[in-house]
Amino acid sequence: MEVVDHLMGDKEQQLRVVSIHGFGGLGKTTLANEVYHELRGRFECHAFVYAGRNQHIRTTLLEMLSQVSDGQPAGLESMEEQQVIKQLRESLEKKRYLIVIDDICMPSVWKVIKCALRDGMHGSKIITTTRIHDVAKLCCNRPTDTIYPMGQLGEVDSKKLLSSRIFDLERKPPSDSDGFLNDISKICDGVPLAIAVMAGLLSRKFLELADWKKVEEYVMSGLKQYSMLQGIRKILYLSYSDLALPLKTCLLYLSIFPKYYEIKKGRLIWRWSAEGFIPAGEASAWKRGESYFNALINTRLIQPVFGHNDDQPVGCTVHGVILEFIASLSSKENFVTTDAELVLAAPRDAIRRLSLSSNQDDDILKSEADSMNLYQVRSLTLFRIAKWMEPHLIDFQLLRVLDLEDVEGLKDEHLAAGLGRLFLLKYLGLGGEGVTVLPKDVDELQHMETLDVRRTSVKNLSAANKLPKLASLLATDANVLPAEVDKMHELQEFSMVSIGDQNSLECLAKLAKLKRLRTLGVKWCFADDNGSTEAQRKSFVTSLGELGLSSSSGIPTFESLFLDAAGGTSSLDFLVKSWVPPRALQKFMMTSPNCYLSGVPANMALDTSSSITHLEIAIAQLGDEGLKVLGELPLLVFLKLRCLLTTENSLTITADKFRSLQVFSFECQDGGLGFVFGEGAMAQLRKLRLYFKAGEESRLQGVGHLSVSYLCQVHTTVYCAGVEILPSRMQRKPSQNCYPTTPRNPPWKSPSIRNHRTEG
Repeated sequence: MEVVDHLMGDKEQQLRVVSIHGFGGLGKTTLANEVYHELRGRFECHAFVYAGRNQHIRTTLLEMLSQVSDGQPAGLESMEEQQVIKQLRESLEKKRYLIVIDDICMPSVWKVIKCALRDGMHGSKIITTTRIHDVAKLCCNRPTDTIYPMGQLGEVDSKKLLSSRIFDLERKPPSDSDGFLNDISKICDGVPLAIAVMAGLLSRKFLELADWKKVEEYVMSGLKQYSMLQGIRKILYLSYSDLALPLKTCLLYLSIFPKYYEIKKGRLIWRWSAEGFIPAGEASAWKRGESYFNALINTRLIQPVFGHNDDQPVGCTVHGVILEFIASLSSKENFVTTDAELVLAAPRDAIRRLSLSSNQDDDILKSEADSMNLYQVRSLTLFRIAKWMEPHLIDFQLLRVLDLEDVEGLKDEHLAAGLGRLFLLKYLGLGGEGVTVLPKDVDELQHMETLDVRRTSVKNLSAANKLPKLASLLATDANVLPAEVDKMHELQEFSMVSIGDQNSLECLAKLAKLKRLRTLGVKWCFADDNGSTEAQRKSFVTSLGELGLSSSSGIPTFESLFLDAAGGTSSLDFLVKSWVPPRALQKFMMTSPNCYLSGVPANMALDTSSSITHLEIAIAQLGDEGLKVLGELPLLVFLKLRCLLTTENSLTITADKFRSLQVFSFECQDGGLGFVFGEGAMAQLRKLRLYFKAGEESRLQGVGHLSVSYLCQVHTTVYCAGVEILPSRMQRKPSQNCYPTTPRNPPWKSPSIRNHRTEG
């Protein structure tokens, strides 16, 4: 990679800067992100921060400090800009660092950031991205620094990218599509973002109309309608105008969040529901909201974010160019108001949705808050502590959504008064370790649907059973549970529930009988040495087996179980012989890093009707019987397997096992592999991730038997002892579309084998 060569091309120890320059949509951030994830393991500390147009420089510096520091610096929220700069210089002293500053839009921003970055002789590297050439020149003022210009794709590459995003093995390009694709490629002008959005539009219109000629007529007619617009904006308007009304509303709602902010899927869907964007129907609000989320992903107007090794999006981000487009539409329709608009724009008669980050001084916002009409605000989202909020909280009388999840400095006293008077509130998200208890008047919020306190210190959820409409209840380790949880008839997801005494076991038994419960997270907290009795373990197993059986429709609704064990003192091994998973269970995830079962639960694949599609499981040592059970799960598409010990004799994965598997991740604590891919094995596999120690690769046999038609992403991590293995790539073009990468989500190399250095 050329940028890597510029950064690491020689052994000089002085600071080196590479500035990636080009207009929006060319892929500057994506390139910087790939380089960052490839190189960060070679540096003592690293950071990736955003410094865009509406971002306050202090916020950028604070984010950088939190990423490069060993621990969270004390008093971070109260630091002034000069204090942050001083702290950063101290943190980076005598360290070799890699820092990426994304989207620098003004010379003054770089001048301030530069003051915080030590120019020592330790081989540190800085990557900047900018749309402005003068800024790129300012960043690169040494002879060893480099400006890396991002150019547009050529006609041939543009057409190839467009075709690869529309067609795959199942959907071949029509014989008469060549001329139209050439025309569209020229309209996209070699801009990857424009090509991606246009491909999303063409894909969904082709599915809808089933006639390529009709698709061509529709798109060309739409482009004529927006002929006055230039570049990517024309394509964005065409794609937006094609959306159904609910999807337009849901898309505009994303202007609440900052650029490249990772928006969690659950948070977004429950907020959409609270705002009334999801109409009532046969499907649940969650299912319908999830379909909206997936539809927006397919438009390419939002980018999916994937969890570690997962194949399903857990959230999304919005590209800066697209966010600017969405924000402009939102502002015109008075849909969302940001703090920048409060200060810079003309006063509005009504504010419906208010989003406040750290772009403006709190005194200015307090002055604005004192003068504006807060009565009609339906949604309030804060990304930092706001001193003016507490006295004004009771003014938000029509508030449906109060999202304070990113307010790290939030404390109990900030929520002491007025919350119970927000009678229409449906969504409450809290953050900050200083929040230790639920607000005392939370039980007055009778319309509450979502209560999320995962980013707080709240453990006692006993008041939640007084919220009759609660559908989502989320905490980190809830150890005091609602006594009358069996009366919470609307509850659909509850996580994480700590099971460590008789009361919590009884609560779990009641939870298992709820008719609408869809997702449950459970943490087993009985210690092995003095812990649970046989009766308590039996009660736990029985409750887990009964999840979803009480569905009012007669069709089990329970889908996902997340299972954890406390520290290294609790064992779940009693599940191996006795637990029978609920028949409707689709996702089973063991999330504890230190808990290993002695074997695969024998009842996991009792018959061919198992519904499990996603499985993360930790086994002490996998044997033939365990491999057989896993391989016979008929619908399994995702498997993350962790082991303690490698089998002495390699296990063979045959063609009759794992017939539906698309994603396979394997890691063994002793660094071994211990299996062989037989001929025709895992015929549907798309992604493979393996971890092993140097010398074990000789046991990695049969990879050539994997289907080259589907396999498009391979990632290996080799554990070495004091030996650096540089990244190597195996070039092969995938023949089927894979999920697109996102700026904050490290992409799988497609295709590549990446070897990382790990000190052992």
